[in-house]
Amino acid sequence: MIQSDAMARELYTPTPPRPAQTQRPDAHWPRFAVLVALLLGAVAAWMYLDPTPSAEGSRPATVVVREGEGWNEATEQLRAKGLVRRPLVFKAIVLISGERGNLMPGRYQIAKGTGSRDIINTLTNPSNPLTLVIPEGWRLGQIREAMVAKKLVTPQEWSSALDSPPESPLLESRPPNAGLDGYVYPGSYSFTDGSNPAAELLREGVASLEEQLTPEIRAGLREQGLSIHQGLTVASIVEREAQVPRERPIIASVYLNRLNQGMRLQADPTTQYAVGEPGDWWKTGLTRTDLRDPSPYNTYVHEGLPPGPICSPGIASIKAVAMPADTDYLYFVARGDGSHEFARTYAEHERNVQRYLRR
Repeated sequence: MIQSDAMARELYTPTPPRPAQTQRPDAHWPRFAVLVALLLGAVAAWMYLDPTPSAEGSRPATVVVREGEGWNEATEQLRAKGLVRRPLVFKAIVLISGERGNLMPGRYQIAKGTGSRDIINTLTNPSNPLTLVIPEGWRLGQIREAMVAKKLVTPQEWSSALDSPPESPLLESRPPNAGLDGYVYPGSYSFTDGSNPAAELLREGVASLEEQLTPEIRAGLREQGLSIHQGLTVASIVEREAQVPRERPIIASVYLNRLNQGMRLQADPTTQYAVGEPGDWWKTGLTRTDLRDPSPYNTYVHEGLPPGPICSPGIASIKAVAMPADTDYLYFVARGDGSHEFARTYAEHERNVQRYLRR
């Protein structure tokens, strides 16, 4: 059927658009309420999951990480000291941080309320500006230099700390006028802002040494006829002399054998200690003049042990003295590769000297 033009126009006239509806003012409130709820939930979740408690201003706790220990032992200690309240969450953060294999043995001071990432950084980063690593074999002068260089103390603060040593049965057993060389145990020490690092280091270093001197080691020193002070003195000489770990008990036996026979120790490290000075604490290439130095520490001149330790010995050297090798060696000479040739008689020793030192 054919429609007229008028009918077509009427049928196909477009319908005018409806006016836009204005949204109600409260239309966004549901979305805003959801956002706020999510935010509050996240805050609540973090407060629940945060592995470190809030206890700022309280006294720092001492955390000791020993050789061979991992994050399980460290985390349990952190929990016991009130530094971590959710161990599983803390260990998860350690895993995520990528520091799982970087735990460093040492003795650390950590304030309660310290965040988990800061705790992890302290226990894994010995280059932290408030951390000092003391290697085995350092003398007290080297420790002071390192503390001053890192701006942890001033020379005056260090001297003041030495003048007021910490109270300790270990220090009370020293002979009168004995110094503190050998009594600050090697390791990593961490300090907190606002603390007294010099006093802290002496206190924690002596406490760490006390922990290392187990009943077994103390009994071993007594068996050798040594007091703790004497044992530390021999161990400090072994520490400076031995370069090959397996030789420590043998070198210890040589010094103990010489002491028992009334022979002079004639240990180069004691002479190095006697003539050492800042910038050259352990002089190499000792001269005849050096070997005649009158210092009581020079065992080429004086019989018996020096007045005290010449450095901070590690536990391996202390154990070597408490449990020395069973030998009748009285001499040794360096081979030039870090190891030594041992001898029972002076004639045998002279042949070794000819072989290794005069070739």
